[in-house]
Amino acid sequence: RKEKYKHEYPFCWRCGSALIYYARDSWFIRMSSLRAKLIKENRKINWIPDHLKTGRFGDWIREVKDWAISRERFWGTPLPIWECGSCGNAKVVRSVKAFEDALHASTNSYVFMRHGEAENNTKHLINSWPEPERLPLTLKGNSEAEEAAKALMREKIDVIYASDVTRTKQTAEIVAKTLGIGKVHYDPRLREFDFGDFNGKTYAEYAKYYGSRAEKFVKRTPNGENHTDLRKRVYEFLVETDKKHSGKKILIVTHDGLVYMLHAIANGWSTEDQLSEKEKRGEYYLGNAEFEKSSLKNVPRDETGGFDLHRPYIDAIEFPCGACKKGIMKRVPEVADVWFDSGAMPFAQVHYPFEKRLRKLEYPADYISEGIDQTRGWFYTLLAVSAILGKSAPYKNVISLGLVLDKNGQKMSKSKGNVVNPWEMIEKYGIDASRWYFYTVNPPGEPKRFDETELGKVSRRLFSLLYNSFVFFDLYADKDALKGKISRRELSVLDVWIMARLNKTIASATKSFEAYDIGSAARAAEEFCDDLSRWYIRRSRKRLQRPENERDRATASRVLGYALREVSKLLAPFTPFFAEALYRSLPHAGESVHLESWPSPDRGYLGKTMEETIRKMADVRTAASAALAKRAEKGIKVRQPLASITVKDEKASFKGDEEFMDILKDEINVKKVLFDGSAGEDFALDEAITHELREEGIVRELVRMIQDLRQDAGLRMGDSITLFVDGSEEVRFVVQKHEKKLATDIGAREVHLRRSEKFDAEIETKFDELSVWVGIKKK
Repeated sequence: RKEKYKHEYPFCWRCGSALIYYARDSWFIRMSSLRAKLIKENRKINWIPDHLKTGRFGDWIREVKDWAISRERFWGTPLPIWECGSCGNAKVVRSVKAFEDALHASTNSYVFMRHGEAENNTKHLINSWPEPERLPLTLKGNSEAEEAAKALMREKIDVIYASDVTRTKQTAEIVAKTLGIGKVHYDPRLREFDFGDFNGKTYAEYAKYYGSRAEKFVKRTPNGENHTDLRKRVYEFLVETDKKHSGKKILIVTHDGLVYMLHAIANGWSTEDQLSEKEKRGEYYLGNAEFEKSSLKNVPRDETGGFDLHRPYIDAIEFPCGACKKGIMKRVPEVADVWFDSGAMPFAQVHYPFEKRLRKLEYPADYISEGIDQTRGWFYTLLAVSAILGKSAPYKNVISLGLVLDKNGQKMSKSKGNVVNPWEMIEKYGIDASRWYFYTVNPPGEPKRFDETELGKVSRRLFSLLYNSFVFFDLYADKDALKGKISRRELSVLDVWIMARLNKTIASATKSFEAYDIGSAARAAEEFCDDLSRWYIRRSRKRLQRPENERDRATASRVLGYALREVSKLLAPFTPFFAEALYRSLPHAGESVHLESWPSPDRGYLGKTMEETIRKMADVRTAASAALAKRAEKGIKVRQPLASITVKDEKASFKGDEEFMDILKDEINVKKVLFDGSAGEDFALDEAITHELREEGIVRELVRMIQDLRQDAGLRMGDSITLFVDGSEEVRFVVQKHEKKLATDIGAREVHLRRSEKFDAEIETKFDELSVWVGIKKK
């Protein structure tokens, strides 16, 4: 009977077409014989995340399969295997030199010669074909040709070919007469490079036409040719001439550019070789009437004569079978798996094993970073090729990255419509915010669920916060103070704390970087930036905005400036543009943050004492956070002073330390900090508001209001004002009673309890059921 069965079937992941599997012959590398070597080398590698070492990657190499190395494609690196059509003998051609050994080399030898000095040389004029004017050899040029001819007598020249341009004809005739050769063969393919519209002009004019030497191979002169055209015509001449003669020594008299091109073809150079450092030094350009001996290498070439090991040129290489002596060896049609090319990268780039220069490569690499899919791709093939060659692992550390998914955890796909355009995100949030998001969103090897909302949060959480910290510094800090060094004796406990946090962060980030734990290094820097902004700057505002003494302002400026500069260095590897902008915006900056050394922690701010300082400050912040939450819950403004906070003993490492208690009192606006080991709550506020506390609260509310007015009026920090206040009886009473303190806090020379029609800024409002009008005028 006939039934339908439901089963899995392969489809093309690109177009969705059904696929049919066929059994095919293939070439393999027996990797199973290297299993122990692969496992041994993997033990030496540090993997991030570490579970890949014995998990995904470890499982793969423990069950390693033989590597199907061949592919049935046209493009790619041809397999260097030749097979005999008669006996099936296979031969691996190990090098380009092996082609010369296996193939029939040319029986002819060559001498390439440049013409003697001509008038176009002395006038620095281009004189190609057709000759704008007949510019013959100079007297010196004739003499050079005669001397060269005498030297050539030792070479036993059989045949002379030459360009039919005047200067080369004259040179060739002098040589032929001296050597007793009756006929010179003139060939138009040996003429000077076709300069086109530059013919008859100066070389300086021609040189301006090209932006680079590489352009000369692709960009033709107007109505002329390029260097690839020149090589092609010279190559055609060489092939034809070599077939025409056998066992002859052939002299070719031509121009300097053509001598160079003859040299490149004869030696089997590619275009890349011609643009190499050797060629740039001009080692193969001959002087007037100079010559060089050469032979014609038998190597694969493209139609222009350039060395090329790719298809179809290499497929034309055939040679007799050394086994059966009857058949012809032809290359197998397959090309190599492109991953073999990738795996061979460390060796291929230094031309190993032909040039044993692995030391120049600093092999093995310190680290490699790629997607997690490369555990069976590049990570594996690099290790596999190294094992094949008997070498150690090609890298010491691996940072494997998870794949980017959409915010719902789905693979991004155009067909699903869930693709995010990275350029739009970069344009909107900046490249550095995008970088930081991927560094910190989760561990490197985990999938990245990209969510634009989270990217926006990252931008605000770090970059906006840090930018605002810089703006505060730029507005209020004493820039001249940065010239001095930070003196430990002048630091407050807040300064010591932020210096301890900074140096602990540097030490932590350094340790993480050295362990290739990039995410931890980034998060340590981000936590410090949060502490710097939300606590150090918050608690230092009065020191910088309304300092009680300039010495303390200078100290705070110095500490904040130093912290921002070190932060720019910490962020430089992660966010190169933002870090550079921050660094260059600070006073006394160097040329670039990227030319600075990585910061080293100051050991004076590390150790047990500093850890204790950090712990005490953490407890102060915990107490402050709890107290402020209680205020919000009860609807008591922070500007309203309270009598006290009671802290349970186990939550108070700062007990007895007046500086820490002063910070807590100022932050939560209480008069006293009390401690009780048997308290029912960790933190308890005395919520009773006395008349004195209410008066102080009104003063603080007025100070905040007046500071806002100063800003609205565009006044600077040192500007004095005249203050006018009118309002409820209670407000007037409080202003009169606390006039001196109020004037000091706001920088007022005079305080008047009346309205004024002349003011720079004013406000009329209510707070705590009290009506008030306030006006200020610059004094």
